[in-house]
Amino acid sequence: MNKSQRVSVADAARELGCSPASVREHMRRKIWHIGVATPPEKTGKKTWEFAIYRAMLDKHLGIDRNKFEGR
Repeated sequence: MNKSQRVSVADAARELGCSPASVREHMRRKIWHIGVATPPEKTGKKTWEFAIYRAMLDKHLGIDRNKFEGR
């Protein structure tokens, strides 16, 4: 498995059982450590940027993908 595989906010929300807005808010407040939330001041853009990583999301959900891949 590619450790840097990205997951969309919408897909992460579906897996977490909440809304995309909730995912963004939890990441902004550093409640959920499932990726990187970059504020507008750092990017020079008007909105926050979110990078959610499969390995971190799986860890948060308690999923061991190695078990499924026969490792």
